[in-house]
Amino acid sequence: MTHPYRDPERTVRERVADLLPRMTLEDKAGLLFHHAIGIGERPAPAGRTAEQMMAESGMTHFNLLGAGSPREIVALHNRLQEAAADSRLGIPVTFSTDPRHAGADQIGGESCPELIVDLVRTGRLDESRLDESVARLLAEKFRLGLFDDQRYVDADIAEETVGRADFRTEREAAQRRSSTLLKNGPSPLSGRPRLFVDGVSPEVASEYADVVTDPATADFAVLRLATPYERRPGLFESFFHAGRLDFPEERLKEILGLLDVVPAIVVIHLERPAVIPEIADRSAGLLAVFGAGDRAVLDVLFGRALPEGRLPFQLPRSMAEVVAGRPDVPQESTDPLFAFDHGLSFPLGP
Repeated sequence: MTHPYRDPERTVRERVADLLPRMTLEDKAGLLFHHAIGIGERPAPAGRTAEQMMAESGMTHFNLLGAGSPREIVALHNRLQEAAADSRLGIPVTFSTDPRHAGADQIGGESCPELIVDLVRTGRLDESRLDESVARLLAEKFRLGLFDDQRYVDADIAEETVGRADFRTEREAAQRRSSTLLKNGPSPLSGRPRLFVDGVSPEVASEYADVVTDPATADFAVLRLATPYERRPGLFESFFHAGRLDFPEERLKEILGLLDVVPAIVVIHLERPAVIPEIADRSAGLLAVFGAGDRAVLDVLFGRALPEGRLPFQLPRSMAEVVAGRPDVPQESTDPLFAFDHGLSFPLGP
Protein backbone atom coordinates (compact mmCIF):
# COMPACT_ATOMS: atom_id res chain seq x y z
CA MET A 1 0.00 0.00 0.00
CA THR A 2 1.22 3.48 -0.88
CA HIS A 3 0.89 5.97 1.95
CA PRO A 4 -0.74 9.32 1.14
CA TYR A 5 2.49 11.25 1.74
CA ARG A 6 4.03 9.45 -1.24
CA ASP A 7 1.30 10.70 -3.59
CA PRO A 8 2.63 13.67 -5.64
CA GLU A 9 -0.95 14.66 -6.52
CA ARG A 10 -1.65 15.65 -2.92
CA THR A 11 -0.81 19.07 -1.50
CA VAL A 12 2.33 19.66 0.55
CA ARG A 13 0.18 20.30 3.61
CA GLU A 14 -1.65 16.98 3.17
CA ARG A 15 1.56 15.07 2.67
CA VAL A 16 3.23 16.56 5.74
CA ALA A 17 0.12 15.88 7.82
CA ASP A 18 0.22 12.23 6.79
CA LEU A 19 3.96 11.70 7.26
CA LEU A 20 4.49 13.47 10.58
CA PRO A 21 2.45 11.04 12.74
CA ARG A 22 4.33 8.11 11.21
CA MET A 23 7.64 9.42 12.53
CA THR A 24 9.15 8.32 15.80
CA LEU A 25 10.60 10.83 18.25
CA GLU A 26 14.05 9.76 17.06
CA ASP A 27 13.07 10.36 13.42
CA LYS A 28 11.92 13.87 14.25
CA ALA A 29 15.00 14.75 16.29
CA GLY A 30 17.28 13.58 13.48
CA LEU A 31 15.75 16.09 11.08
CA LEU A 32 16.81 18.98 13.31
CA PHE A 33 20.53 18.40 12.80
CA HIS A 34 22.63 19.51 9.84
CA HIS A 35 26.27 18.41 9.85
CA ALA A 36 29.17 18.59 7.42
CA ILE A 37 30.36 15.60 5.42
CA GLY A 38 33.43 15.07 3.27
CA ILE A 39 33.57 13.78 -0.28
CA GLY A 40 35.71 10.94 -1.57
CA GLU A 41 38.66 10.33 0.72
CA ARG A 42 38.18 13.62 2.57
CA PRO A 43 37.42 13.06 6.25
CA ALA A 44 34.02 13.80 7.71
CA PRO A 45 34.34 16.56 10.35
CA ALA A 46 31.75 14.80 12.50
CA GLY A 47 33.96 11.73 12.76
CA ARG A 48 31.17 9.75 11.09
CA THR A 49 30.19 9.29 7.48
CA ALA A 50 26.84 10.46 6.17
CA GLU A 51 25.68 6.84 6.00
CA GLN A 52 26.56 6.39 9.67
CA MET A 53 24.74 9.55 10.72
CA MET A 54 21.70 8.47 8.70
CA ALA A 55 21.64 4.98 10.19
CA GLU A 56 22.61 5.86 13.77
CA SER A 57 21.01 9.29 14.21
CA GLY A 58 18.24 9.50 11.61
CA MET A 59 19.83 12.57 10.03
CA THR A 60 18.84 13.66 6.51
CA HIS A 61 20.47 17.09 6.16
CA PHE A 62 24.14 17.44 5.24
CA ASN A 63 26.52 20.24 4.37
CA LEU A 64 29.05 19.16 1.76
CA LEU A 65 32.44 20.37 2.97
CA GLY A 66 34.97 20.94 0.23
CA ALA A 67 34.41 20.31 -3.44
CA GLY A 68 34.66 17.64 -6.04
CA SER A 69 33.85 17.38 -9.71
CA PRO A 70 30.16 17.55 -10.69
CA ARG A 71 30.18 13.82 -11.37
CA GLU A 72 31.76 13.03 -7.98
CA ILE A 73 29.18 15.14 -6.16
CA VAL A 74 26.32 13.55 -8.10
CA ALA A 75 27.61 10.09 -7.25
CA LEU A 76 27.66 10.95 -3.54
CA HIS A 77 24.23 12.58 -3.72
CA ASN A 78 22.58 9.69 -5.51
CA ARG A 79 24.21 7.07 -3.29
CA LEU A 80 22.85 8.73 -0.15
CA GLN A 81 19.44 9.22 -1.74
CA GLU A 82 19.31 5.51 -2.53
CA ALA A 83 20.11 4.71 1.09
CA ALA A 84 17.42 7.15 2.26
CA ALA A 85 14.86 5.65 -0.14
CA ASP A 86 15.47 2.23 1.39
CA SER A 87 14.81 3.48 4.92
CA ARG A 88 11.51 2.84 6.73
CA LEU A 89 9.87 6.12 5.71
CA GLY A 90 12.06 6.96 2.70
CA ILE A 91 12.66 10.55 3.82
CA PRO A 92 15.13 11.98 1.28
CA VAL A 93 18.40 13.70 2.02
CA THR A 94 18.81 17.46 1.61
CA PHE A 95 22.27 18.70 0.65
CA SER A 96 23.71 22.17 1.07
CA THR A 97 26.99 24.01 0.80
CA ASP A 98 27.81 26.76 3.30
CA PRO A 99 24.34 26.81 4.93
CA ARG A 100 23.13 29.57 7.22
CA HIS A 101 20.81 28.61 10.06
CA ALA A 102 18.32 31.07 11.48
CA GLY A 103 18.25 29.24 14.80
CA ALA A 104 14.60 28.28 14.45
CA ASP A 105 14.41 24.79 13.00
CA GLN A 106 17.90 23.33 12.69
CA ILE A 107 21.15 23.03 14.62
CA GLY A 108 24.17 23.22 12.35
CA GLY A 109 27.55 21.61 12.89
CA GLU A 110 26.24 19.04 15.37
CA SER A 111 25.01 15.45 15.18
CA CYS A 112 23.49 14.67 18.57
CA PRO A 113 19.71 14.27 18.18
CA GLU A 114 19.71 12.10 21.29
CA LEU A 115 19.86 15.35 23.28
CA ILE A 116 16.55 16.48 21.75
CA VAL A 117 15.04 13.08 22.46
CA ASP A 118 16.11 13.37 26.09
CA LEU A 119 14.65 16.88 26.40
CA VAL A 120 11.28 15.63 25.18
CA ARG A 121 11.23 12.50 27.30
CA THR A 122 12.16 14.39 30.47
CA GLY A 123 9.44 16.97 29.85
CA ARG A 124 11.74 19.91 29.21
CA LEU A 125 10.66 20.25 25.57
CA ASP A 126 7.12 19.73 24.36
CA GLU A 127 6.96 17.41 21.37
CA SER A 128 4.45 19.74 19.73
CA ARG A 129 7.23 22.35 19.43
CA LEU A 130 9.44 19.74 17.82
CA ASP A 131 6.63 18.95 15.37
CA GLU A 132 6.46 22.59 14.25
CA SER A 133 10.06 22.54 13.07
CA VAL A 134 9.84 19.05 11.59
CA ALA A 135 6.75 20.02 9.60
CA ARG A 136 8.54 23.00 8.07
CA LEU A 137 11.58 20.90 7.18
CA LEU A 138 9.46 18.17 5.61
CA ALA A 139 7.52 20.76 3.63
CA GLU A 140 10.75 21.96 2.02
CA LYS A 141 11.66 18.43 0.97
CA PHE A 142 8.24 18.02 -0.63
CA ARG A 143 8.45 21.41 -2.38
CA LEU A 144 11.86 20.51 -3.78
CA GLY A 145 10.40 17.34 -5.29
CA LEU A 146 12.82 15.15 -3.34
CA PHE A 147 10.11 12.63 -2.50
CA ASP A 148 9.20 12.42 -6.18
CA ASP A 149 11.03 12.83 -9.49
CA GLN A 150 13.72 15.20 -8.20
CA ARG A 151 15.34 12.79 -5.75
CA TYR A 152 18.21 11.86 -8.07
CA VAL A 153 20.53 13.99 -10.20
CA ASP A 154 21.63 13.23 -13.76
CA ALA A 155 25.44 13.33 -13.84
CA ASP A 156 25.56 14.28 -17.53
CA ILE A 157 23.24 17.24 -17.01
CA ALA A 158 25.25 18.29 -13.96
CA GLU A 159 28.48 18.36 -15.96
CA GLU A 160 26.81 20.41 -18.70
CA THR A 161 25.32 22.87 -16.19
CA VAL A 162 28.07 23.56 -13.67
CA GLY A 163 30.37 26.35 -14.82
CA ARG A 164 28.31 27.15 -17.90
CA ALA A 165 29.57 30.16 -19.87
CA ASP A 166 26.45 32.25 -19.24
CA PHE A 167 26.72 31.58 -15.49
CA ARG A 168 30.33 32.74 -15.54
CA THR A 169 29.32 35.88 -17.40
CA GLU A 170 26.68 36.68 -14.79
CA ARG A 171 29.19 36.01 -12.01
CA GLU A 172 31.71 38.41 -13.53
CA ALA A 173 29.05 41.09 -13.95
CA ALA A 174 27.90 40.68 -10.34
CA GLN A 175 31.47 41.10 -9.08
CA ARG A 176 31.75 44.43 -10.88
CA ARG A 177 28.30 45.75 -10.03
CA SER A 178 28.59 44.88 -6.33
CA SER A 179 31.85 46.82 -5.95
CA THR A 180 31.16 49.72 -3.58
CA LEU A 181 33.04 52.98 -3.96
CA LEU A 182 33.52 54.41 -0.49
CA LYS A 183 35.95 57.21 -1.33
CA ASN A 184 36.77 58.47 -4.80
CA GLY A 185 40.01 60.09 -5.82
CA PRO A 186 41.84 59.28 -9.03
CA SER A 187 39.26 56.81 -10.34
CA PRO A 188 38.54 56.14 -13.04
CA LEU A 189 42.15 55.80 -14.03
CA SER A 190 43.01 56.52 -17.66
CA GLY A 191 45.76 55.67 -20.12
CA ARG A 192 48.50 53.32 -18.98
CA PRO A 193 49.81 54.75 -15.72
CA ARG A 194 52.82 53.37 -13.90
CA LEU A 195 51.14 51.14 -11.34
CA PHE A 196 52.44 49.45 -8.20
CA VAL A 197 50.26 46.56 -7.01
CA ASP A 198 50.08 44.69 -3.72
CA GLY A 199 47.64 41.81 -3.44
CA VAL A 200 46.86 42.05 -7.16
CA SER A 201 48.32 39.78 -9.83
CA PRO A 202 51.03 41.73 -11.69
CA GLU A 203 50.21 39.73 -14.82
CA VAL A 204 46.58 40.82 -14.72
CA ALA A 205 47.52 44.40 -13.81
CA SER A 206 49.86 44.56 -16.83
CA GLU A 207 46.78 44.34 -19.06
CA TYR A 208 45.73 47.75 -17.73
CA ALA A 209 48.93 49.59 -16.81
CA ASP A 210 52.71 49.54 -16.77
CA VAL A 211 53.47 47.64 -13.59
CA VAL A 212 56.45 48.80 -11.51
CA THR A 213 58.07 47.12 -8.55
CA ASP A 214 59.06 50.28 -6.67
CA PRO A 215 56.12 52.29 -5.33
CA ALA A 216 58.26 55.43 -5.34
CA THR A 217 58.36 55.31 -9.17
CA ALA A 218 54.63 54.67 -9.58
CA ASP A 219 51.90 57.12 -10.55
CA PHE A 220 49.43 55.12 -8.47
CA ALA A 221 49.23 52.00 -6.34
CA VAL A 222 46.45 49.47 -5.88
CA LEU A 223 46.49 47.69 -2.53
CA ARG A 224 44.11 44.80 -1.86
CA LEU A 225 43.30 44.01 1.77
CA ALA A 226 41.08 41.56 3.64
CA THR A 227 39.06 42.48 6.70
CA PRO A 228 41.16 41.88 9.84
CA TYR A 229 40.28 38.99 12.15
CA GLU A 230 41.81 36.96 14.96
CA ARG A 231 42.77 33.36 14.22
CA ARG A 232 40.99 30.79 16.37
CA PRO A 233 41.77 27.10 16.99
CA GLY A 234 39.39 24.37 15.91
CA LEU A 235 38.12 23.23 12.53
CA PHE A 236 34.78 25.01 12.43
CA GLU A 237 36.06 28.07 14.28
CA SER A 238 38.72 28.52 11.59
CA PHE A 239 36.01 28.88 8.95
CA PHE A 240 34.35 31.87 10.60
CA HIS A 241 36.41 34.99 11.12
CA ALA A 242 35.83 36.80 14.38
CA GLY A 243 37.55 39.03 16.89
CA ARG A 244 38.89 42.54 16.42
CA LEU A 245 37.95 44.53 13.33
CA ASP A 246 41.06 46.70 13.19
CA PHE A 247 44.52 45.92 11.82
CA PRO A 248 47.33 45.08 14.27
CA GLU A 249 49.62 48.01 14.90
CA GLU A 250 52.56 46.69 12.86
CA ARG A 251 50.39 45.78 9.88
CA LEU A 252 48.65 49.15 9.96
CA LYS A 253 52.05 50.85 10.01
CA GLU A 254 53.06 48.93 6.86
CA ILE A 255 49.84 49.90 5.08
CA LEU A 256 50.08 53.57 5.99
CA GLY A 257 53.72 53.60 4.96
CA LEU A 258 52.74 52.66 1.43
CA LEU A 259 49.92 55.20 1.37
CA ASP A 260 52.42 57.93 2.28
CA VAL A 261 54.72 57.03 -0.64
CA VAL A 262 52.29 56.99 -3.56
CA PRO A 263 48.62 57.85 -4.22
CA ALA A 264 47.04 54.50 -3.45
CA ILE A 265 43.60 53.08 -4.05
CA VAL A 266 42.80 50.59 -1.31
CA VAL A 267 40.50 47.71 -2.25
CA ILE A 268 39.20 45.92 0.84
CA HIS A 269 37.26 42.66 0.91
CA LEU A 270 34.48 43.27 3.45
CA GLU A 271 33.36 39.86 4.65
CA ARG A 272 32.38 41.79 7.80
CA PRO A 273 32.79 45.41 8.95
CA ALA A 274 36.31 46.78 9.34
CA VAL A 275 37.71 49.60 11.47
CA ILE A 276 39.87 51.55 9.00
CA PRO A 277 39.71 55.31 9.78
CA GLU A 278 43.43 55.93 9.15
CA ILE A 279 43.36 53.99 5.88
CA ALA A 280 40.26 55.84 4.70
CA ASP A 281 41.86 59.17 5.55
CA ARG A 282 45.24 58.57 3.90
CA SER A 283 44.22 56.55 0.85
CA ALA A 284 43.64 58.25 -2.48
CA GLY A 285 40.57 56.09 -3.02
CA LEU A 286 38.74 53.30 -1.22
CA LEU A 287 36.75 50.49 -2.85
CA ALA A 288 34.88 47.76 -0.97
CA VAL A 289 34.34 44.38 -2.62
CA PHE A 290 32.55 41.25 -1.50
CA GLY A 291 34.31 38.57 -3.51
CA ALA A 292 35.76 40.01 -6.73
CA GLY A 293 38.61 38.90 -8.96
CA ASP A 294 41.45 41.16 -9.99
CA ARG A 295 40.01 41.86 -13.45
CA ALA A 296 36.68 42.85 -11.95
CA VAL A 297 38.44 45.24 -9.57
CA LEU A 298 40.64 46.77 -12.27
CA ASP A 299 37.72 47.12 -14.66
CA VAL A 300 36.03 49.27 -12.03
CA LEU A 301 39.15 51.30 -11.20
CA PHE A 302 39.80 52.00 -14.89
CA GLY A 303 36.22 52.98 -15.60
CA ARG A 304 35.30 49.99 -17.73
CA ALA A 305 32.55 49.04 -15.27
CA LEU A 306 30.51 51.02 -12.79
CA PRO A 307 30.64 50.38 -9.05
CA GLU A 308 26.95 50.07 -8.17
CA GLY A 309 27.19 48.54 -4.71
CA ARG A 310 26.01 49.94 -1.38
CA LEU A 311 27.37 49.15 2.04
CA PRO A 312 25.30 46.41 3.74
CA PHE A 313 26.41 47.63 7.18
CA GLN A 314 28.06 50.57 8.90
CA LEU A 315 31.82 50.88 9.14
CA PRO A 316 32.62 52.03 12.68
CA ARG A 317 35.19 54.70 13.48
CA SER A 318 36.98 52.83 16.25
CA MET A 319 37.20 49.57 18.14
CA ALA A 320 36.10 51.45 21.24
CA GLU A 321 32.81 52.14 19.49
CA VAL A 322 32.50 48.46 18.58
CA VAL A 323 33.20 47.29 22.13
CA ALA A 324 30.71 49.78 23.58
CA GLY A 325 27.99 48.71 21.15
CA ARG A 326 25.51 45.87 21.43
CA PRO A 327 26.32 42.86 19.25
CA ASP A 328 22.71 42.25 18.23
CA VAL A 329 21.80 45.84 17.26
CA PRO A 330 22.63 46.89 13.68
CA GLN A 331 23.30 50.48 12.54
CA GLU A 332 23.84 51.53 16.15
CA SER A 333 26.54 54.14 15.56
CA THR A 334 25.37 57.75 15.39
CA ASP A 335 28.57 58.80 13.61
CA PRO A 336 29.99 55.90 11.56
CA LEU A 337 33.01 56.25 9.32
CA PHE A 338 30.78 55.15 6.44
CA ALA A 339 27.04 54.77 6.84
CA PHE A 340 24.82 51.85 5.92
CA ASP A 341 23.86 52.11 2.22
CA HIS A 342 26.80 54.40 1.42
CA GLY A 343 28.15 54.11 -2.11
CA LEU A 344 29.54 56.54 -4.69
CA SER A 345 29.94 56.27 -8.43
CA PHE A 346 31.68 57.89 -11.36
CA PRO A 347 31.13 58.12 -15.13
CA LEU A 348 32.17 55.19 -17.28
CA GLY A 349 35.40 55.67 -19.16
CA PRO A 350 35.66 55.70 -22.97
